[in-house]
Parts: sequence; C-alpha cells; structure tokens
Amino acid sequence: MTRKELADKLTAFIAYRHTHPRTSVLLSLIVFAACAAGIFLLIMKFPILKLSCFSGGCSN
Repeated sequence: MTRKELADKLTAFIAYRHTHPRTSVLLSLIVFAACAAGIFLLIMKFPILKLSCFSGGCSN
C-alpha cells in the first residue's frame, strides 16, 4: 500500500466519522470490546499472564 492510498483511506475514514458520528462510536466500541475479550482470553489461556504469578502466588 502506497502512502497515497493510505492517505486516501484515512481521509475517507475521517470524512465518514464526521458524517456518521454515532455509527463510528458504535464501531469503536465493538472493536474495543473485541480487543478486551481477546486480552481476557489470553489471560485465561496462559496462566503465567495472571498478575498473581508475578507476586509469587502462581502454582506453576
């Protein structure tokens, strides 16, 4: 992707955000929730990422 293509996509996104503010907020919240769920699943899958393991309370 060239710089011009990236600039065009960014400009289109900003224009969309200004014309549809509620939809862009909704999409942002969906992306945020997906990221939070991904981080949560990583913590559940890999117990070493739990904060208690860093303080010496991990059973591994």
